[in-house]
Amino acid sequence: MILTQVNSKDEKNVIIVEKDLFMKEIKNQEYISQIIIVIIESEDSIPEDYVKNKYVLFETSFEKALSKAYKIRKVNTIFVLGGSTLFSKAFQDKRCSRIYLTVSKREVLCDSISQEFKDLITGKLCKIYKLVRNRSYTKNSEYRIYERNILK
Repeated sequence: MILTQVNSKDEKNVIIVEKDLFMKEIKNQEYISQIIIVIIESEDSIPEDYVKNKYVLFETSFEKALSKAYKIRKVNTIFVLGGSTLFSKAFQDKRCSRIYLTVSKREVLCDSISQEFKDLITGKLCKIYKLVRNRSYTKNSEYRIYERNILK
């Protein structure tokens, strides 16, 4: 899985995620090569189980989480997993240089897709992001990688 791939054993990937997604999908996974930064509403909303967990950190905004991620030593890659509010903020940040996107050809129960993703998929953001890889996973989904165009 791309979230766990690092160049050396002492490197880590940082994953920035909204609290709801963390609580539903991520909280019970092992954090071997990752540091998770969870976006919360306030300092008071940190789940008790994670107060002293060195692999799960908490911040009150995307900007603070991203700043914290850049201060962590030996980070290989910073990933933003979602939900849609976080994706919108990442799209606006020029440090978001690559997008890994799985496109499903069938209906999937998940967070609503942001307008930026809709525009990316339909090609409306081609001046900002270019498609660099498009590979089918199954007959119902494909994996795409987009990279931010560097404007001179």
